[in-house]
Amino acid sequence: MALSPFISIVEGHYPIIDHFSKLFPESSNEIPTEVGNLINGLSDLGIYPAQEPDFSETHAAFVEYCASNLIPISAHIELIDQCNMRCEYCYCTFTNNRLMKVVSLRNLAEQLRKLNVFEITLTGGEVLLLGEEFFAIVSMFYEYDFSIVILSNGSLFSAISDKSKQQLAEQTTLMRFSLHDTVSKTADEFTNFHDSLLGLVEAVRICKEYGINCSLACTLTKTNYQKIQELKDFAEGLEVSLGFGYPIVPKYNGDRSSLTLSPPYTAWGDILAQIEELGPLQHFKDESEWICNAGRDRIAIGFDGKVYSCFAWRQAVGDLRNESLTNIWFNSPLLDRIRNFAIGMAKCGQCSFRDFCSVCPGYNWSLTGNPTIPDSSYCCIAEHRMTASMSF
Repeated sequence: MALSPFISIVEGHYPIIDHFSKLFPESSNEIPTEVGNLINGLSDLGIYPAQEPDFSETHAAFVEYCASNLIPISAHIELIDQCNMRCEYCYCTFTNNRLMKVVSLRNLAEQLRKLNVFEITLTGGEVLLLGEEFFAIVSMFYEYDFSIVILSNGSLFSAISDKSKQQLAEQTTLMRFSLHDTVSKTADEFTNFHDSLLGLVEAVRICKEYGINCSLACTLTKTNYQKIQELKDFAEGLEVSLGFGYPIVPKYNGDRSSLTLSPPYTAWGDILAQIEELGPLQHFKDESEWICNAGRDRIAIGFDGKVYSCFAWRQAVGDLRNESLTNIWFNSPLLDRIRNFAIGMAKCGQCSFRDFCSVCPGYNWSLTGNPTIPDSSYCCIAEHRMTASMSF
């Protein structure tokens, strides 16, 4: 049975690619067991084959199936720990370490393909600092039919060659650029980089010219949270989508100074009303249900070769310098514990806000040293979400 491109989503946190028919043509008799199980699971859910599917419902069902069956549909890969900007909230530690110095990226691509990873996100630091080497890396991953998402600040985009721009149009699913403010002077002060906003606008213009799909991402801070509508209007003027991220996290080296840049707790009710559809987020079936999909439908590889369940939970579950990704995925004791971290294991299990909370055990771990002890910022946001939801 051929896997038709039943769904193609190029926005959101974990896009699903439309390369299934290329990966497993009708003539193929070597569909991996995991993929066969996936096909059967999708068929059982009634979403294969799908004609004009409801993308949100289909995507949620697909992710749920993969998370339940430990199929890593997504991998985040940090190529470089260096950036030409110095954004005040950034987690980057600027060691200039590069993943390709410690592991073979082609070997990594082969392992990701065997694990049936569909989409990879290439990030840094700033990946375009790698120059022509970066475009060779993109081409190599494209050989394995991955859907490729690239995260960038956009400042170096105008300097790349026409050939490289055409390559990105052909080989990538999405370019996602960081937006900090709608005022050039304020953006430059925040990024410590001259003409950062103008560079971003030019990057979007080039993407439009070359047919490169792109979007914007904005981390909410105390300097921009009152400009949400302005930010939305700015993105609309550029004819690109905009997503908001929160909360701010500590740096990889444990430095928490960036947390002072978070919006005030009292503002979260108004913030949430502007950026999301209010209402309950999660309905946990019982206390034993896992609390997030970290290490279930996703995996993350750091610039130093260390492997994580996701970058939000920066606790290494393995190291590619010492063992294969396949072995880590199937045999890491810590990864297994993280996968099975349940709501009942945290104090959140009895909390009256829990159905309105996007609790992240990884964020808890980075701030409190214990995934079961929530940081007060999440509790505050959940309370405001519940209050705001009830007022509508």
